[in-house]
Amino acid sequence: MKKPSIFKALKYSFLTSAFLLTNVSSALAIDVIIPWTTSGAVGTPDKPTMVKYNYAGPEVEMADDATGQVRLFYQVHDADSLVSILALDGWKMTARYLDNGPDARITIRLREMDLDTGEFTNIFKIDSDDYAADELYQTQNKDFELGCFSSYSFDFSNHAYYVVVKLEKTGLAGQAGIAGMKIEPTNCLL
Repeated sequence: MKKPSIFKALKYSFLTSAFLLTNVSSALAIDVIIPWTTSGAVGTPDKPTMVKYNYAGPEVEMADDATGQVRLFYQVHDADSLVSILALDGWKMTARYLDNGPDARITIRLREMDLDTGEFTNIFKIDSDDYAADELYQTQNKDFELGCFSSYSFDFSNHAYYVVVKLEKTGLAGQAGIAGMKIEPTNCLL
């Protein structure tokens, strides 16, 4: 009986290892991440308001001659990235907004509603006052639930999710607007 050569054994070992690595890496690969996105113009105001606001393409801005606040609601639907992949480093929200200084403020809150109890939970917030003001629209992003293998996951079977954007102006010099938002997973292993 002929004994297998060491070279033949190494060849089969190498081929088996290559096969396993290829299959494991392709199973873990995230080719395309489709985040949840929305434009500012699709938000629904919370109630009829006397505060004037304007639509300009994808943006919603408070009128130049207005002060007060407008709250806009955005449904968060079950985009692929929110339900089908593991957020290995948590989640990130990106917002494009206009806040030109002390007479304006934008707050953006991601909220969760338990469909059985009706209980609301604030999950995350971006506050324009945490960043430098600008006369032009700016894009900021912020991570939430940091740390590899985040414990937070979206559960669309038992919860509804939405974003509340509050545009505020305390003086006529203020400019407040929202152009768009995105929620996506982050990944510390890539």
